[in-house]
Amino acid sequence: MKRSGLFVFITAICRVWGTVTFIALWAIAIKYLVESGDPGVGAYLMLFAILITFFELLWLMTKLTCCTEDNWLSRIWHLLLWVDDWRKTVLYFLVSVPCFALSRNDFSLSIIAGSLGDFLGLWYFLRTFRHKKSDEERSGLVQGDAATQPSTPMTTPVGMPMPSENGKSQEIPLTPAQTPS
Repeated sequence: MKRSGLFVFITAICRVWGTVTFIALWAIAIKYLVESGDPGVGAYLMLFAILITFFELLWLMTKLTCCTEDNWLSRIWHLLLWVDDWRKTVLYFLVSVPCFALSRNDFSLSIIAGSLGDFLGLWYFLRTFRHKKSDEERSGLVQGDAATQPSTPMTTPVGMPMPSENGKSQEIPLTPAQTPS
C-alpha cells in the first residue's frame, strides 16, 4: 500500500537530489585537485563523486539490454541493485564521514560534500518507507492463496534432486566437468 504526501514523489526527489549531489561533488573534487594544496582530499572527493555517480545512475543503466539477460553480468548487476533505500543511506553516511574529518578549516568544501552525501542518504532513508503495511500484513494474518502468489522456480545445486510438478523428484544430471573424481 502506497503512502500519500511527500512519499508519492520520494523516488523523483531522490533522483533529482542525487543528480545535484554528484554534479556538485564533481565540481568540488575538481576544485580541490586544481586549486588546493592538498591532493589527498581532492582524490578522496573524486572517489566519493565516482561512487555517488555510479550508484545514482544505476537505475538508468538497468535499462541496458546487457543486464536483462541471465548471464554473469546480470548476476553482478542484481547484486549492485540490492544496494538501495536504507542500504544507500548506510553507504552514503559511511563514505561522507571522512569528508568532515578531512576538512582543514571551519567552512571547507569537503564539509559541503559530506553534507550533500548525508542529505542524499536521508532522502534514501525516507524512501525506504514509501510503502506502508496494512494492519493485516503487520500482524501476519495475510496468507494469500497459491493461485494469487507468484510462482518462483526452485533452484538447487546441479546434481541435487529437485521436486517436479507431479510431486516426484527428478535429478539434474551432472556435466562431465562437474562429476566427482
